[in-house]
Amino acid sequence: MSTIIVLERDSRFRGELEIEWLRTAGANRDDVVESAASVSELFGLSAGVRTGMLVVDLEMGQAEVLRLLERWDRNWPVVVIGPQETAGLEWPMRELGATAVLFEPVNPSRLVATCRRVLKQVSR
Repeated sequence: MSTIIVLERDSRFRGELEIEWLRTAGANRDDVVESAASVSELFGLSAGVRTGMLVVDLEMGQAEVLRLLERWDRNWPVVVIGPQETAGLEWPMRELGATAVLFEPVNPSRLVATCRRVLKQVSR
């Protein structure tokens, strides 16, 4: 079982991810999708959880997301979603630990496919 925590101001990506994840999960419906509205809430939700991944909306604030990537000490993969105009931050985010970076528009099936691919890579 994995926990996916989505850090975002509203629950847009969490809702889309959860619906698409459940729709395509088949027999594997053990994964949990959670939502955090702040970095402190994120650390609280991830405490004590062994396996998981983090999906971060860059709309939380570029500086805040970069600081989070610097501080994130879990072995969880991190997927960052941002507007196209932030494409110049892709490599700095990857150097700080982002596993994947997606730029808007991101449809639910693409987000789920990326999350599944990333989780599969880290489970090897």
